[in-house]
Amino acid sequence: MLELGCGDAGNLVPMALALPGASFVGVDVAVGATFRGQGLVDALGLDNVTLVSQSIADWWPEPASFDYVIAHGVYSWVPADERDDLLAICREALAEGGVAYVSYNALPGGRLREALRDMLLFHTAELTDLGLRVAQARALLHFLAEGTPDHEFGALVRRQAERLLAHSDASLVHDELAPFNEAVYFYEFAAHAAGHSLQYLAEADFFEMQIGAASEPAAKALLGVDDPVRREQYLDFLKARMFRQTLLCRAELEIDRTPRPAVLEGLAVSTQAASPAPTAQWLSRARPARR
Repeated sequence: MLELGCGDAGNLVPMALALPGASFVGVDVAVGATFRGQGLVDALGLDNVTLVSQSIADWWPEPASFDYVIAHGVYSWVPADERDDLLAICREALAEGGVAYVSYNALPGGRLREALRDMLLFHTAELTDLGLRVAQARALLHFLAEGTPDHEFGALVRRQAERLLAHSDASLVHDELAPFNEAVYFYEFAAHAAGHSLQYLAEADFFEMQIGAASEPAAKALLGVDDPVRREQYLDFLKARMFRQTLLCRAELEIDRTPRPAVLEGLAVSTQAASPAPTAQWLSRARPARR
């Protein structure tokens, strides 16, 4: 597995521990982050993790050398030439049946996020100290959440401001205060990937591909769209999606999109579902009858 933009290896290390027979490579331009990650790798005695302190523009993999490539929080946050490099590396690195995961900010939902980002950049434009920028960004978000008039756009701004206030400082720096943060339409991303001989496979979260959120007439219309890229784009229009986690594979592969629940039998599965608290009625049924 290859991770582009691996940071301090917080994603790779748990997988390396769980899968000692697999090998992992992480690449990140931030020397301090990879230094911390290497310290963790060394402390745990892992011999299946390699971290590289280098820009993805200057690093190149061996052809078809990885089963999986991860690029989380990179595509929308780098200049256009580095987005090209990222997809080119995905294509070069992927083995024949390999899968690449790329996350990015999406339109049309991202328009609202862009509006808040513009406001935050305006408010913090003259500040150079990062801590002060974050503090003032939060101050403006409180100002918007508490003072925006109660009209349609104001309600949207208020909810987005409240959502951003719940984010960590690191998230605000990475997303809202970063020099680059470009949202794209899904069809634009798919076309960019196709230019690098990659094709759309699925979303990492399977539920995101489902049409249950649409009305019955809209769902029927979506079912009539044969092209998966166009169908997903129309679904984004309906959901006003802000963020995507897209899986890509090599363009020459034939994809069978028929759902087969039986494949789950061979997978590790986790869930956030919890058993319901027992009710008095349930307890009365569960209690043995007295004789």
